[in-house]
Amino acid sequence: MTTFYNETTIPAGTLHKRQTGLWGQFFANPQIEAKLARVEPLFKELHGRNLNRTVFFKQCHELAVEGKSDVGGYLQYMVCDVGGILLGEMHRQLGKEVRRNRLIKKGKNKRDGVIIEAGGHNIKSWDLAKKKGGYKAA
Repeated sequence: MTTFYNETTIPAGTLHKRQTGLWGQFFANPQIEAKLARVEPLFKELHGRNLNRTVFFKQCHELAVEGKSDVGGYLQYMVCDVGGILLGEMHRQLGKEVRRNRLIKKGKNKRDGVIIEAGGHNIKSWDLAKKKGGYKAA
C-alpha cells in the first residue's frame, strides 16, 4: 500500500485570495492589508468606531479618477497608489493624536478627529468612521 503526503508549498500567511474588479484588487493587495492593520486600531482608539472601508475606498477612487485624468494609466493601480499614500499619512497623523490623547487625563481636552492632508486634499477622519448601526427601540 502506498501513502501520499500532500504538503503545501505556500508558507502560512502569504496567500491572498484575489477578488474580481476594482474593489477586490484594492483590498486583496498585501501592502494595503498591512497598512490597514496598522491604521484601523489607531482609528478605533481615536474615534471609538471602526474605519468604514467602503467610504475609504470611494474616497480613494474619487482621488484616483482625478489623478488619472492628469497622468493616465490604469485606474485600479492608481486607486492602490492613492490608498497606500492616504493610509501612510493616516498612520502618521492618527498616531500623533492617539499618543497625545493618551498623555492627557482630562476628557475635555482630548481630540476626536484629525484632518488628513495629502496632495493638496483635506480628508476629515471622522467622515471615514462607521455610523451607528442597529435598530432603534420603539
